Amino acid sequence: MPHPPPIPTLPTARLVLRPSSTSDLNDYHLLLLDLAASRFGPKPPSSLQDTQQRLARSLARQAAGDLLNWAIAEAAEAPMLGYVCLVRIDRAHQRSEVGYALRSDHWGNGFMTEALGAVVDHGFATLGFHRLEGHTHPENRPSIRVLERCGFAFEGILRENYLQDGVFHDSAVYGRLAPATLR
Repeated sequence: MPHPPPIPTLPTARLVLRPSSTSDLNDYHLLLLDLAASRFGPKPPSSLQDTQQRLARSLARQAAGDLLNWAIAEAAEAPMLGYVCLVRIDRAHQRSEVGYALRSDHWGNGFMTEALGAVVDHGFATLGFHRLEGHTHPENRPSIRVLERCGFAFEGILRENYLQDGVFHDSAVYGRLAPATLR
């Protein structure tokens, strides 16, 4: 099986999106411990070792081409503030799901909209996706605003489609198709 191509660095007006790496461990740990940022996500890690295992799993999926994950930073060598990714990649049907998280002390600056916009553009123009989806908790208003600002439209609710901490939750599904000029 061929190796997936390397994940490119994506510069934006104020940010650098670079491939996630083991050097992001401490910043990733801070992000996962941020209770506001992880309110709708998995439980915070119990230790740095737990975070290290989560990061290792993510990097293994990245190496296999199943996940494209960018660390969000204000400069190439600056600390990771969050991440944005393409996950559940289905190349046969030219679609993927977007995922993202940003430390809460950087909310309100438009960073996530800027970062997600760059990854969406890359997904359509460079990777050739026809469709991108965003799934979020129906009460996660900040995430919904980011998706809407990036051109995603509400498509419906998947009822009790994921299990977290022993409780089933709904997902609000947002979708975006590639611009007609790229189809």
